[in-house]
Amino acid sequence: MDHPSKLTHLSLCTGYGGIDLGLSRALGGALRTITYVEIGAFNVENLVSKIESELLDVAPIFTDLKRFPWELYHGKVDIISGGFPCQPFSSAGRQAGDDDPRHRLTSL
Repeated sequence: MDHPSKLTHLSLCTGYGGIDLGLSRALGGALRTITYVEIGAFNVENLVSKIESELLDVAPIFTDLKRFPWELYHGKVDIISGGFPCQPFSSAGRQAGDDDPRHRLTSL
């Protein structure tokens, strides 16, 4: 793919960065993630490790989607991706669905 410039990417509910890595590989390096949003402390540590290992782009990590400063990124983002919180719906977990307190999308 021939890209004159990199596409900018905002990653919501980033988790382990799987969507980010997939997009980067699919677009052949034509993507630049400019921020991540992830609430889970373990996941944030994992993201920092991947950033330090140069697997993910260096970018700020915000931990509260409800207080995310959208105005700072208005007009600066080409792609927004979001990982769906899987814990409430995973067959490996409690399968509490909408009743699971980790299913926060209904309260946004």
